[in-house]
Amino acid sequence: MNKASFFTHCPERGLLTPLVDGGNRTCDYRSWDVYEVEKVMTPHNKRLVIWHHKLVTATVFHQFKALEGLGGGVTQGTIPRVEFETEAQYNILKYKGTIKERNRLDFYRVCKEVGGEAVVGEPLEFLFADPDRLMERLWAVVEERGLLNGGDRNRALDFGEGLCFGEMVRRNKRGRR
Repeated sequence: MNKASFFTHCPERGLLTPLVDGGNRTCDYRSWDVYEVEKVMTPHNKRLVIWHHKLVTATVFHQFKALEGLGGGVTQGTIPRVEFETEAQYNILKYKGTIKERNRLDFYRVCKEVGGEAVVGEPLEFLFADPDRLMERLWAVVEERGLLNGGDRNRALDFGEGLCFGEMVRRNKRGRR
């Protein structure tokens, strides 16, 4: 799906838009990892990334969703998975846990509710007037409503100044030993 048709399609469905793999087949996952990230070249431009940890095919063209504004008519965008996993593209600030299929609609509603006033800028490059305050509020509501899974394996992690995807993977592997 090209960018233009994605954005005309998405405002109605938001996170409910089906995910597709490199062969344009719909993926049906039961849970996703949720990250708070910044684009390296434009700091203080926070994004919420929902990332799928399993591939449907061996190719890396499987897509993930980024909630690109949480309001203002455009609720999200999609960029190739490889862009998230490339060393210099995104700075991963926090891992928030996993979200289950049964909570996806409620999670989407919370994002719309909390982020409604927040968007300025172009789709795919949204900025928040006060991104730290807004993300704090978002996570407080999500936690209050019990929408993210907790437990030892899904505990939230704060990466301080941030890590690129490769660094995060290496850190997680070291932590499991």
